[in-house]
Amino acid sequence: MSDKHTQGRLTLELVESDSGIIKHLCPIDTDGLSLLTLVEHNGVKFAAVYYDDDARRLVACWNAAEGLSTKSLESAGNAFNGWKLVSYAMNDAKAQRDALLEALDLARTMLRTGGPEYDTRDALDVIDAAIAKATGETK
Repeated sequence: MSDKHTQGRLTLELVESDSGIIKHLCPIDTDGLSLLTLVEHNGVKFAAVYYDDDARRLVACWNAAEGLSTKSLESAGNAFNGWKLVSYAMNDAKAQRDALLEALDLARTMLRTGGPEYDTRDALDVIDAAIAKATGETK
């Protein structure tokens, strides 16, 4: 399989039909060239991409973004930054999960061990601190 696809970043350009009545957004590359061309098959005209690898990349990106709104993908100005924001949010969620699991494990140990070294209040303090950190509350 080749990997001949349009290089660089894409932008959108508003283009008009010959009559000037219909307007469409068209993806263009850094040289200002459209990724799409008009083709006719069995008397039907439709837009197609120039390179098969462009079509595969469009479908792969489209499918990878399933469930994400366009607004969230573009929220930082472009799709790449949108993906970075999603990645950061995932990393934050994993770090928060790990911290909560660590606190839960410590609290469990305190409750199981008991005795003069730990009491229930110590375990509750650990749990309260973990919840406060996860929710952004201050104690």
